[in-house]
Amino acid sequence: MKFNERRQLWIIVIIALSSAPSEGSEEGISCYKCTVAPLRGSPEASSQICSQFKENRHFQVYCPKSTMCMKRTIYHRLVNGSIINTSIERDCASQLDIFQAYDYNDRQWRQQEEIVQTAYPEDCFIGEDRGSPGGPPEYCFCRYNLCNNSKSNRGTFILTVIVLFLMILH
Repeated sequence: MKFNERRQLWIIVIIALSSAPSEGSEEGISCYKCTVAPLRGSPEASSQICSQFKENRHFQVYCPKSTMCMKRTIYHRLVNGSIINTSIERDCASQLDIFQAYDYNDRQWRQQEEIVQTAYPEDCFIGEDRGSPGGPPEYCFCRYNLCNNSKSNRGTFILTVIVLFLMILH
């Protein structure tokens, strides 16, 4: 491989690494947010309905009290018995623990907040069965910005960087 080709590949790798999906920090994370139905009190035009979901800024929110994103898939059983995916909700994962702590200096109770880092596994799992006709929902939790999109691009991104790196070595 010629010097110029190798240099161009290094530039591509550096650009790819700088645009990598970044993990959420302890201060917060960016997630997609959408609901099954419009939220009460929000104008119809600004509502974030999942049936109209697109991976764009309109559906992005910053979650200062969370380090994970959540995607919940709700199922419905048809008359013939087959189960279909009827809706998907996306949001910040609920990780905020609000509790009372005694302040010995002021001799009074104070409300404190803590983000529980271990509230959920970074994975998908089936939720509690509460008698829904379609069965329990599936929950997916992830720790990098905008990871609760329709599909995960992180594995594809990592594979692309590895292939580019191997091309540089040869």
